[in-house]
Amino acid sequence: MRHIATGILLSLSVSALASVQDDLSNNLTPQQAMENAAASCGDNGGCLESAIQDMIAAGVDIATVATVAEASGASLTQIISAATAQGVSGADAVQAAASTPSGQDLRAVLVAADTAGVAQTDAVQGAINTGASSSQVMSAAIQARFSPENFIAAITQAETGATGAGNQDGGQQGNQDNQQDQGNQQNNQQQSNQNNGQPQVTVSPI
Repeated sequence: MRHIATGILLSLSVSALASVQDDLSNNLTPQQAMENAAASCGDNGGCLESAIQDMIAAGVDIATVATVAEASGASLTQIISAATAQGVSGADAVQAAASTPSGQDLRAVLVAADTAGVAQTDAVQGAINTGASSSQVMSAAIQARFSPENFIAAITQAETGATGAGNQDGGQQGNQDNQQDQGNQQNNQQQSNQNNGQPQVTVSPI
């Protein structure tokens, strides 16, 4: 009896995958393809996760897959679990899940990521990548009962990276300003020499 049940579940999964591939090939939208797959899967959560993986493999961007999967009945945990199983990074899977209506609750997303086996540091990084503030991410991580050393490390790393990028941009702008100032000084000196009747001397670089 167990083998029969396993065979039925496998058949449903294959049917859903074929449906996703065929529907996308026939120019159906990802939403339509996922709805058809969900109808074929019924209550088989594993089948729906397989459909999510197949849609990612077909080249549909992860944010779109997450949105249409949730609209078709997939949970945040199923979305993140399926995405990471297909090779999407934990941070990217969390960021995509956070773009869905249910994902507006960062705490729920982090709980789902933890349940799906995503490393807590990666999950926090994904939450940061949504554009949420450090305080919002920290609050959500605390509510999700994440380990303090994990979410503090991820937030600190993100803030350090942002500061480093800002310093680099500032340094480049400073160099450009210095070069412009030197050019202006040279032009002013040449104009002064002309006004004083002095011959203009141009020094060519060696």
